[in-house]
Amino acid sequence: MQIEYIKNAPNGPKGMIDNVTGFEANVLIKSGFAKAYEPTEPKARSKSKPKAATKTEDE
Repeated sequence: MQIEYIKNAPNGPKGMIDNVTGFEANVLIKSGFAKAYEPTEPKARSKSKPKAATKTEDE
């Protein structure tokens, strides 16, 4: 299970993401050192529309 440390802990500094067993995760979460980490997928960017060609006086 992946966790993110919310406080400095003996296993890692604040903000570190770690893969631990379910038992270890439960202990760290209940003791307030970590929270469950669920990775988020990056948002897909929409394709930009091509710009309309502008006519000049020469065309």
